[in-house]
Amino acid sequence: DDNDEEGNTKTLNKRRNRDLKAMLLAFDYGVTAVDGSYIENFEQQDQIEVKEASLFTVNLNEDPDFIKNIQEMAEKFCQDSVIIIPQGGKGAYLLGTNKSDFPGYGEKIKVGDLKMGEEAEFMTRVSKRPFTFGEGLETYEKLSRLEKMAINSIKKGYQ
Repeated sequence: DDNDEEGNTKTLNKRRNRDLKAMLLAFDYGVTAVDGSYIENFEQQDQIEVKEASLFTVNLNEDPDFIKNIQEMAEKFCQDSVIIIPQGGKGAYLLGTNKSDFPGYGEKIKVGDLKMGEEAEFMTRVSKRPFTFGEGLETYEKLSRLEKMAINSIKKGYQ
């Protein structure tokens, strides 16, 4: 039933993800849909993997404002946090982008260095397969004329 609170939340989250993706593409970043996940009750007997639709975004043109823009877009589209992976994959951290309990607004939590093909408390999966950079990456330039028009329309709504 789409009229219940859970249905409305799912619809709102899908719209936020769509608009967030449009804005990231408008910045000329590369974007691909991934399954973000975390392990609830990590390393306990009742642990369970919780998944959510997420976006993996690449700074294709070495924009010096990339991290600032990612943080601002995450705040604008009500994301709890973002994982920032510096070039080279060393020193990644979770950055809180709203007032949720975890990690908390503005809080930075070190998550370590990028490791491919290993499960951990926080993970990213692409179609349940090993993650490879560039796989499925969308860019503004690759979009059709109609897709570009839709993105520009969404972008105007947030300016």
